Amino acid sequence: MADYMLPTNMAPLPAGLFDAFPADPVPFIDAMESGMQSFASAHSGGGMAAAGDAFMNTMHDHCAAGDIPGMTPEAFDTFADAF
Repeated sequence: MADYMLPTNMAPLPAGLFDAFPADPVPFIDAMESGMQSFASAHSGGGMAAAGDAFMNTMHDHCAAGDIPGMTPEAFDTFADAF
């Protein structure tokens, strides 16, 4: 098996992780699309670190603005850290 395959013995996800995930995924998917656009724009001008910061800032903005019902910036951080 190639050494780049996904691991089969992943650590368990934190308890309650998906409790923070909204029941309707469409707002989350829309926010992720916006975050990925921010990532791509920042990556072309500033590299991976800038891209990661742009993505997280965009997602935090969406969460704080209530664009993703039921998800706070802290809940998104927990979700992102798990992945």
